[in-house]
Amino acid sequence: MDKIIAQKVKELLGSEYEVKSQVVDKNNDCQRTGILIQKKSEMIAPIIYIDGLIEKIEKALITPQEAAWQLVGVYHESKQKENFSHVDEIMTKENILEKVRYRLINKEKNEKKLQNIPHKDFLDLSAIYMVSLHEKDCYAAITITDQMLQQIGIDQEQLDKAANQNTKNSHFIISSLWEMIKKLYHRRPEQVLEKMIQGPELYVMTNEEKIGGANILLYQEYFAELADAYHSDIYILPSSIHECLALILDDQEAVTYLREMVKDVNDHEVSKEDILSYNVYRYNRISEKIEIA
Repeated sequence: MDKIIAQKVKELLGSEYEVKSQVVDKNNDCQRTGILIQKKSEMIAPIIYIDGLIEKIEKALITPQEAAWQLVGVYHESKQKENFSHVDEIMTKENILEKVRYRLINKEKNEKKLQNIPHKDFLDLSAIYMVSLHEKDCYAAITITDQMLQQIGIDQEQLDKAANQNTKNSHFIISSLWEMIKKLYHRRPEQVLEKMIQGPELYVMTNEEKIGGANILLYQEYFAELADAYHSDIYILPSSIHECLALILDDQEAVTYLREMVKDVNDHEVSKEDILSYNVYRYNRISEKIEIA
């Protein structure tokens, strides 16, 4: 079906455009089907994902021709906004070193992907390198590959040093979940709030953009501060690749329950592409390191 849609898009756009269907490998071995549309005189080519359109065609809600018209409309709209039109200018050595950050992903579930991209391992995870692009109301991120490093002339040591500093400067946010609940439900009676916030202290840890914020795991000083403040080890639940939860809990027997909770959330609440890990982590005050609990 994707090839049929691509052919109909090409017929609508004409001979000045190259149009082809493409299966794109995403995080955690997820794949999405897209249509690449490239004007022959331009270097940058957007990929528009069509999984939703294919589903509508299979349900006889739209025809392949109607799907093609929609794609052409999306393509022209993106060109008018000129979103990320300067990507080729951004992907220079200087700009990459200025913008690159870590992104944590699951090592086992991305084994194939990791074969062709620079990375460093951390427990059951791998830190890969991504360049984030922000323009108007849009966000995109480009994964750095081994081929890019070779073409641009950057070694992994340079890349890692830049990513470490840029990620550290990305404005991590650590918020008490109970304080967030109090603000959200501030009009509730005090006794109701007290029942809502019973239990161990819990912190949400992410970055300002709330995108890829689980990379705070690579900066163990944040967990050390919490551990020192509460005189306790810190249990860490990987909510997704975008955030993690720090739990102040002095009960090693609770680990089994926490693992079950992480599994349940991953299986029912988090998209497959955003799952970070099924493990529970612990910041150990004695070793001063994060470990798998």
